[in-house]
Formats: sequence, structure tokens, C-alpha cells
Amino acid sequence: MKLKKTITRTDLLILIAVLITAGIMLIITNSNEPAIADIIIKGETVHSADLSSVKEDYTLTLDNGITVEISEGKIKIISSDCNGKDCIKCGELSSPGDMAVCVPNFTVIKLRGAEKAPMDAITY
Repeated sequence: MKLKKTITRTDLLILIAVLITAGIMLIITNSNEPAIADIIIKGETVHSADLSSVKEDYTLTLDNGITVEISEGKIKIISSDCNGKDCIKCGELSSPGDMAVCVPNFTVIKLRGAEKAPMDAITY
């Protein structure tokens, strides 16, 4: 007895619903929220930059020997005097939540989202 495998109309509708849901979730999670870059050395914020308002690329050399390149929508460490150079290997940071850390130089570059209105209620 041979079984014939075919895609039924119900299977096709389920597949389309899953693809539409995945597309909507992708659009929602990849929103281009403006990011603010905070450069923190030894727990103190030494520089903040709103990456969405940068029109011209510029570099910033910090007191601890790290050079940072800031451009429209992204920031990256381009040189450091540390041994491993892992902070440079982090590449470009562009989304809120991205972070680059240089442990020997006690430096953190952290991207946060633009300030939003606080919540007025929480439902459990």
C-alpha cells in the first residue's frame, strides 16, 4: 500500500500564517531605534554621543590610549594599547544593548536606547 504525500490546503494556510508571523516579529525586533553611546572609564561616564545625530565621522582619543571612531549610527574601537586587542575585534556597535569592553584599560562602550516614558502600570 503506497501512501501519497501531498500538501493540503490546511498545511498551506498554516505555513503562510507562520511566515507572516515571523515577518512581523522580524520587523518589530529590527526597528531602527536611535542609540546613545556611553564611554565609561573606571565606572565614570567620560563621553556620550547620540549616534543618530552624528553627521560627520570623527575620532576620539581617550586618556587611557584607546581611540574610538564615531560615525552615523555606529561606534567602534579602532586602536588600543592592550595585549589581546579583543576590544577592537568587537567591531562596530550599532544597536541598543551592544557593548565593547577593554578590561586592561577599564573601559566600557555601551549603547543604550533613547529615553522612553516610564511605565505607568504593571499587570501580573
